[in-house]
Amino acid sequence: MRWLALVALVACGSSPPPPPHNRDDDRHGTLAADKIEHVVTAALSRIRRCYERGLKSNAMGGRLTMAFTIAGDGSVATSAITGVDAGVDACVKHVVDALQFPHPVGGPVDVAYPLELRPAN
Repeated sequence: MRWLALVALVACGSSPPPPPHNRDDDRHGTLAADKIEHVVTAALSRIRRCYERGLKSNAMGGRLTMAFTIAGDGSVATSAITGVDAGVDACVKHVVDALQFPHPVGGPVDVAYPLELRPAN
C-alpha cells in the first residue's frame, strides 16, 4: 500500500503550513484559527484517502488549496478546492462540504486553507 505525506500541522513532523486565515475579515464573522484547524485536522484521514485513490492512476503532488465559507450554523456554505487533480479536488470538496465547525461569531467566515500533498518515499 502506498502512503502519502500530508504536510499539515500534525503530519510529517515538518514545519506546519500557515494557519488557516479568514478572508475579508471586515465584513464577516470570526472563528478562531485553532477551531478551524481542529476540524480540518480531524478530516485529514478522509482527505488522505482521496489523494491515495488519485495516486492509483497518476503520480502527483502539490499544493491543494481549500477555500470555503463557514455559515452561521457552522456548516460549509460554499467551497472551492484546487491544485492537485480534478478527481482528487472533487473528492476533497465532498469531504470539506460535509465538515461541521463551531458557530462563528458575527456571521459567516471565509477561510483559505492550504495543504501540501506528495507521495511518501
